[in-house]
Amino acid sequence: MKKIGLSHIRRWLLFYLAVVSLTAMVMLLMIYLEILATMDHLAIKTGTELGPATVASLKASLAPLRLRLILLLTTGIAILLLAGYAWLGIAARRIERPLHTLERALGQLAKGRLNETVLIDTPDEFGRMGAGINEVAVNLQELLLYVWKQTGQCLT
Repeated sequence: MKKIGLSHIRRWLLFYLAVVSLTAMVMLLMIYLEILATMDHLAIKTGTELGPATVASLKASLAPLRLRLILLLTTGIAILLLAGYAWLGIAARRIERPLHTLERALGQLAKGRLNETVLIDTPDEFGRMGAGINEVAVNLQELLLYVWKQTGQCLT
């Protein structure tokens, strides 16, 4: 039974990535607008001291600086989005792989295959859950062997 679409974990991680990305974009936009306002204020202040003709020339000389500022901020946003997407992929894989392993093992136990073991060697919750599933399988095997011995259904 293959699911189509994103898993629940991936959806939440994408949501968090979108929130962080939008927050960063808003902050970068605010920084850009503040820098532009400061540049305009500086040009007007300097232009009024030197004369009104210099205001236009100062604004014209600041145009390439504004373009570079837009490019830098856009590059920053792009790098942020790429890094966020890479982090999302890594985080989702680190969560989904052990969950799929646990899901497969539980499916095998549900089918009666009590010799199924989970191989998750991590000290986190997934490792503890895997060890717990292995312990349950061993206990079920022992219980089943005990019942077979008690009812005489065991060959030995």
